[in-house]
Amino acid sequence: MLIDQHCVKTGIVGVEFSDFYGAVMEDRHIGDYTLLTSLDYETTRRDLVRAQRFLAYIEQVLHELGVQ
Repeated sequence: MLIDQHCVKTGIVGVEFSDFYGAVMEDRHIGDYTLLTSLDYETTRRDLVRAQRFLAYIEQVLHELGVQ
């Protein structure tokens, strides 16, 4: 993933958030292309929480880098 190459290996983003991103993107792929039904509530809730944490973290990193 590009996030690993450009953000994790350079130390900008922690590995935990790369894992979150990867898991959420995998679930998205399953939901969009594999399942004939929607993802279950718990998976969707977990992914939403992960996405919110990821976005909050990225906002903090951008602020610390002076990008925002």
